[in-house]
Formats: sequence, structure tokens, C-alpha cells
Amino acid sequence: MKYKQLIPIIALATASIPIHATIVDLDFSNHIEDTNLNNSFGPSYDGPVMHFLNVGVHNGKTIDAKISSRIIGDATFLYHTPNYKEGSTQPSGDIGFLYQTNSPGPAGLIYTFEFFDGTDGLSGTFSIPYTIPEFEMIGYDIDGEPVQSEQVRVYKNEGFFSYQTGSAGASLTAEESPDGLSVLFTGPGTNYNETDTSGAVKFTYKNTSIVTLQFETVTASNSPLPNPIFSAFDGNWDLDDFTPPIGSSDESDFGDAPDSYNTLKSNDGAEHAMTSTLYLGSSVDADTDGQPGIASNGDDLDVDGNDDDGITILTSLEKGLDALINVNASGSGYLQAWADWDMNGSFDEGEQILTNHPIVSGVQIVPIRVSDSATIGSVQTRFRLSSNPNIPSSGYVGDGEVEDYVFDVTDPGTTIQHSGYYTAAFEDNWPEIGDFDLNDVVAYYRTTIVSKDGEVLRFDITGTIMAYGASYGNGLGWKLNGFSESDINLSLARLEKNGVTRANISPFTGEDKSIASPGGDLVVVASLNLREDIIINEECKFHRTNPSCSASLESEQMTFSISLPFNDGSEPSVSSLLPLNGADPFIFAAGYGLYHGDSFSTAPGTDLEIHTADFPPTSRGTLVSSFYGIAQDDSDPATSKYYRTTGNLPWGILISSPWNHPSEYIDIGDAYPDFAEWATSGGTEKTTWYLNPTASNTWSTAD
Repeated sequence: MKYKQLIPIIALATASIPIHATIVDLDFSNHIEDTNLNNSFGPSYDGPVMHFLNVGVHNGKTIDAKISSRIIGDATFLYHTPNYKEGSTQPSGDIGFLYQTNSPGPAGLIYTFEFFDGTDGLSGTFSIPYTIPEFEMIGYDIDGEPVQSEQVRVYKNEGFFSYQTGSAGASLTAEESPDGLSVLFTGPGTNYNETDTSGAVKFTYKNTSIVTLQFETVTASNSPLPNPIFSAFDGNWDLDDFTPPIGSSDESDFGDAPDSYNTLKSNDGAEHAMTSTLYLGSSVDADTDGQPGIASNGDDLDVDGNDDDGITILTSLEKGLDALINVNASGSGYLQAWADWDMNGSFDEGEQILTNHPIVSGVQIVPIRVSDSATIGSVQTRFRLSSNPNIPSSGYVGDGEVEDYVFDVTDPGTTIQHSGYYTAAFEDNWPEIGDFDLNDVVAYYRTTIVSKDGEVLRFDITGTIMAYGASYGNGLGWKLNGFSESDINLSLARLEKNGVTRANISPFTGEDKSIASPGGDLVVVASLNLREDIIINEECKFHRTNPSCSASLESEQMTFSISLPFNDGSEPSVSSLLPLNGADPFIFAAGYGLYHGDSFSTAPGTDLEIHTADFPPTSRGTLVSSFYGIAQDDSDPATSKYYRTTGNLPWGILISSPWNHPSEYIDIGDAYPDFAEWATSGGTEKTTWYLNPTASNTWSTAD
């Protein structure tokens, strides 16, 4: 139908989690961008991208959405129409768009929906994709007419599960692409109104955070030009008279773990639509259903042979230690993995051992960590490869493969020792005092050693960024002693952000593991630029320092972990690393060329370090010594005085407890009246100054 083809989205249902089953009523009315046009469809916006807050709720999570448009061929995108509505029976909360073809021949529009977690502090950040277990989309009036064809293409790898066309004789036709990766729905060539399912198709999607609808049209040579086409999407408008569901894929791969892990199709089993472009190992075969068994070998023993050949354990799985697995894949995607460490028959929260680990075609070695509380003996695992991130341990996805394995966990007799928790806080304007609120970077962390027979097998630093009150970019690192970089098994060493391993990143450089460390002092890096790693709400400007900003907008905090397993034969003694303490934390300027204060005529890079009081820069902080005595700095290497003012005030402090840092622009002396006496005395007076704040001037860690 020329000028108006309507495609509403309706019910999003959580069929995979029946206890919490809900239908998400999508509402595209709470848009961020202001409309700047008025037309017959309603207030509209002419930019290519629109953002929406709170388009729906699922399992207690708020869902935000981003909708993007991209032209195909000789066409022009004109505008979006949020909250479009036509007729008294159509609910509010739609979004429509208008584009036009400019010449005869093929052209079209790619319209992409991306869903994000918009809960509390994530609202409006559009940073963490939200995978919806199941939802339906209904496309209306894809019918065509003499001067143009009308078609819409959908992609299987985006969780496209099934479709239903109209039950009338003249309805849309479905044609799978030659490569098997998409399905094209073509209109019957007759105009139908919005409520007639002859020009409609219902799509069902599962476990995806993205949907791409590719509208394709061929404009006839006798068509008036430009040729405008309008489409709209609805969140809760349903119609009858569809055919029974038809599967989007004829063949699927299932797992073979016991069915308590969700293996059978009837129990929302882990299922992958088979493609020729992405799978684990050398092959994948089709299954009619899951084949559960205590040994997880049902898929290996079926008539099509063993296709669970993508994962190989390279080292023993020892309780509390790291291990290496070999992953062989055909195609690139994301690998998720779970291990039932307590062997209670399910993959519980905290038992995901790989999250969105990037995999490329070929063989790669991937580190995993065995839980400190793992059951000794046989442990059930599941590995799922897909082009979509964030897929769960059960349910359908549009491509890839699932492989289940049982592995043995042994107990090497290890001992795990933790330090107390420390708070490190910095003012980043050295050698100038700045606002001296000591909240530019606030990190809360502890150190851990895993040992056996008096030798340390692994050293860890784990923590949380409590505040970031800086306009500059700052990295975060530690100088360590007691061993050398060459003692560390770099293939097992890992750096994590928010529980996800930063693939192939060296903890010594914060860069690719192939980039050699510059030598000198032993330094580990949690982040090269915290300002890029932390979710900073625009309303708050900073992170957890602005007292006028609701704490709910900043509830998500960045966690980090640096893990250093030692090479066999290079393990330091436990006595050489005890007592465990806060080590030597420091911040450093981000990449070269980024402004870091007026004291520097040339914007510094990582050569600028700021340590806690009286800790010197590392051998890599080569810029620092040139600025001793500049502005308010009174460092004197001859007396081991570093990063202090003439009044003995520090640019960095280390406290052996949690700490309520000063609010933004509040001098630490105003937030903690005893601080100045403690600092000027060299730490001999008012030693518990950090326990006595002026509460109205600080940000509570309970917020």
C-alpha cells in the first residue's frame, strides 16, 4: 500500500521463565529527542536515530530502546513519528517513520530496534544491551501495489523463531534466502487496511536484544516520484486470523546435560538454529530434541556422530585456581559458559564462568576460574556460542551451537588469604591543589593470595570504583613488590571489568597482551581511562560526588579484578608477600594529548603519575620529577617527601576501611575537620580523622 504500511509491535512474553511471565507493553512515547516537525501523522523528528526511556518492564527491569534508520539505494529518510496513532481502536505509544524512494528500481530502509537495561542508574545510558526472552512483532499492510512492491526481510541470527501469515488465500509469502540466513516476506500486491491480516505477518523472537527489519521495495518506472512510504510500530495491538506458527529454521542443535539444566525442548531447552556460518568445533548436527544424560554424551552417541568437539580442557580444574580451555570455532561470535560448581542440578547466579567472551574462527586458548567453593568430583558445564551477546543458559537463539560437558574438579589443598579492604582517594590536579575534595578517583579494594605448601599460586586485586569526581581522564594502577613480571603466566593472567574478562588485555599494560611491558617497576593497571569505563549520568556530570543528583541514577558502580597466576617454578613464598596490604595505588593521566591541567604546556600521557603521600613515582612516571616544586607541590626526594604541599597536605590518601568521600567541590578539610591536623602532623595526630565527617559534606557509601 503506497504511503502507508503499518507494522505494530505487540506482546513481549517471558515464556522461558513462566514463574515471572509477563507481557511487555512497549510504549514509544517517552522519547529523549524533542520533536521538530508537525505533519498529518503527528509531532515528528527528522534525525536518523531516536532514543526512548522506559518502553517496557520485564522481571523488575526497566527497558530503554534505541531505534536507528539507514537507507538502502536511492532513497531518503524523512522522519520518525513517536506516539503515532490512527483510529480509535489503536493504542497509543507507537513509533512511525517516513522515507521516500527517489527513482525507479530497488531501494529501501533498514530499521533497527536495540533494547537496553534502563534500570535506575542505567536509565538513559543505552550502554548495556538487554536480552528479552521472547516477544512478538506484527507487521501490517506489507501488501504492495501496481507502482511498487513491498517486502520486509528478517534475520534468523537475531533470535527469529517463527512466523505466522494471514489465513486468507491472498496473503504474504515467505522465501528463505539462498544462504539460509534471512527470510523475505512479500506482499500480495493488493492494498489492505490496517486490520486485514492478508497484508500482515506475525514474528516471534527469542533471547535477543536487537531486531533488524529491512524494508525492500522496487518502484516502477511509471510511479510518481519521489515515492513516499510510511510505516509504524505498535506495542500492544493484536489481530486474529493468522495461520499456525511456522518455524524459522528447519534444524536445531540441542544440549545433552540432565534435564534439570533445561535440555529438553519442552523444558525451554538450550536450542540453536543451525547455520553454516557459526558453530563450535569441526561440525554440528541437527537434533530433534535435547538428549539428556548424566554423562552429557547423548549428542555424542547419536547416529550423526560426536559433534561436541569445540571445547577441550588443557589443564586440570583445581578448586580455587585458574585453568585453560581450548576453544575451536567456525565463525566469530560470543561464548557464554556455565559450571554447576555446587552440583545442585542447575546453573545458579554466580555460576557463569564466561560472559560475552569474543571468539573468532579457529583455535584459541581461553582462561577460566574454578570457584573457591567448587564441589570436588564431576561438575556439569555448558558452553553456548552465538552471534548475540548476553544469551542465557537455556532457551532458543538464532545461530551457533550448545555443547555440554562433565569435567572433574580436584582439590590441590590450597589456602586463600585476603587483606582487609582499603580506600584509595586522589586529587588529580597535581601539582596544583585544585578544589582539593580528594574525590577525583576513589577506589575500594583488597588483595588476595592463593597458596599451597608455602608458595603463592596466584595474586589478585579486586575492588570497586566508589567515585569519579574528575573532568580529566585518569587511569588506575598499582606498583607491586615481591615478584617480577616474568614470574607471571601471562596466558592465564586476566583483567576484568564488571565481572567480564577484557579479552587478551594484559594487566601490566592495560593493552593487548602482545604489547610488551616497558620494563622497570612492576606495575598493574585496572583501567587506562576510568572516565571512559564508568557510566557517568549526564544529569550528574560526575560519578557519586554530586549531592544534588539522585543516588538511583548512579547505582551501578564499576568493579575490577586483576589476577596474576604464577608460572610453575616461579612462585614466590607466602612470607615474601605477607602481610597483605593496600600496596602502592596511583592514578595516571590518560592517553597522550589529553588535557590534564594548565601546569603542562603539552598535554601529558601515562608518564604523569599521582601517588598517595610519600610514595615516589614508578620508573614509568618519567614526567613527574620535572614538576617538583611547581605550583603548590613541595616534593623533596632527598627526604622521601612526595606528593605533598608546603603545608604537608597530600594529593592521595590510603585508608584501611570504607570511607565517605567529600561531595563535589567540598574541600576535604571542610568535610573532615580533623584532616588538616592529621596531615600536617605527618600522621601522628588525629589518626582516626576519617571516622569523623561533617555528614552534610560527604557522600555516604550507603547511598
